Amino acid sequence: MDAQKLISQGYRKVSNKYRTISRIDKKNWVSIIYNDHFGHKNIGIYKAVETFYNGKSIKEFGFMKESIEYEAKLIADNYRRCYSKDIITDVPIEIFTKIPTSNWDITGYCDKRKITRFELMEI
Repeated sequence: MDAQKLISQGYRKVSNKYRTISRIDKKNWVSIIYNDHFGHKNIGIYKAVETFYNGKSIKEFGFMKESIEYEAKLIADNYRRCYSKDIITDVPIEIFTKIPTSNWDITGYCDKRKITRFELMEI
């Protein structure tokens, strides 16, 4: 398994100490995180972030565009670190150093096939 394949599947570094990578593992991740944080959908920001991650234009939100992008990056990082069940630890250092950090990363959900531990060890 190479770093480019992991990156294309949405994996990002979440722990340097344990060489851990994670990805957003559910299509409805925005709704999961907002329901957990607010107990309901905070309609304004939820709609904006969902729109942002569905690849639609956020021009309709005008002056809030930068705030929406900021919020989108924060919740994507939070989801990878706290909610994702698709986590790989002890990634070989040769691969780990090539994977970008989860901090301020805009990558949302990416489809992927299951990676086995044996594939990860193949370099």
